[in-house]
Amino acid sequence: MAAAAALNFALSFKSLDWLAFRTWEAAVSVECPSGIGPFEPDQVYRKDRAYGDLANIGNMADMRQYRREEFTVDRFGFRNDRPLKDVHPVGFVIGDSFTAGAGISDDDTLPEQLTRDAGGFFYNAGAVTGDLAKAEVVSSTLHLSKGTVVYELLERTARNGPSSLEARKPDCAEQFWASAKVARAATLFASDHSPGVLLSRKFVKAVENDYWQPNPYRLEVARRKLQNGQEVLFYRYDMRPLRDEQKLTTEWRSYFEDLRQRMARRNLQLVVLVVPDKYTVYGPLLEERPGDFGGERLLAAIEQELRKTDIPVVNLTQKFRAAAAEVLSRNQYIYWRDDTHWNPLGIKLAAASLWSELQQARPVTSANSD
Repeated sequence: MAAAAALNFALSFKSLDWLAFRTWEAAVSVECPSGIGPFEPDQVYRKDRAYGDLANIGNMADMRQYRREEFTVDRFGFRNDRPLKDVHPVGFVIGDSFTAGAGISDDDTLPEQLTRDAGGFFYNAGAVTGDLAKAEVVSSTLHLSKGTVVYELLERTARNGPSSLEARKPDCAEQFWASAKVARAATLFASDHSPGVLLSRKFVKAVENDYWQPNPYRLEVARRKLQNGQEVLFYRYDMRPLRDEQKLTTEWRSYFEDLRQRMARRNLQLVVLVVPDKYTVYGPLLEERPGDFGGERLLAAIEQELRKTDIPVVNLTQKFRAAAAEVLSRNQYIYWRDDTHWNPLGIKLAAASLWSELQQARPVTSANSD
């Protein structure tokens, strides 16, 4: 046991990309990053045979869609592959893993696609949500005196309410160690992302695969057949009835009004991008009768409330449903079949819709800033 613990601690100093099933897990495995962003600064992660989170969660090897990924982290700890000294941002995008780009390479992220559409650089500040002060830190770091802030709101997050976004601060050990590198290794060693824990999980899943032993992990993932005959995976957590719709709508309106005021003080325009969960998009395209879990209704209600308060908003639900139905006949998709996240085709569609709204959004005025 002592030898295993010593090996686990030693491996905690190394990058965990060799244990990760895709670049995202390698990048977010650091418990105490040294930058302002969620990732360890100045790192590049590559994976030639990455696959989706649902195939991993459900331990379904036959559903894996292998693809190559590259994940570049800048000096601030955010996912950007170009030095800020070479470009001046016209805005930034803040949100969760859909913004930062889980399951895709650097060139396909939402901020990168938006940059190509707009002809001006949008900084990727993804994987940071909830802490409104963090948006102010990002704008200050980028030295933005005007521009646009895009906030990506995922349906899963919307269902949980703004209170669920309160940042969990890891119990970093730096006060006990002279070296930050040793501190991060010590924190990682004691976490659920330690090399020993990850290796153990891999071993257990290799056995519990419905061949040697029953696979209990499949209960977390729903496996369904689409109208074109191909199977697709959904996260069961997203397939739950909607509750407290009015309360959630009111809370999100208040949340975004607060964020708009904070950004307006810096002469920045807030635009909200509402992203549906995969099931909300593909439910109507299943062979079996889909369940209605209220996702479409909630996102429409949030959109309506934000428009009442004059906050620009893009709700992708209807456009995504139409696009998913259109490309399905060609066996194409806008979300990965083995993942909860959108693929490059879906991101391209989202960026185009977002850019259309940005062109129409009214700039911040002194009246808005008061």
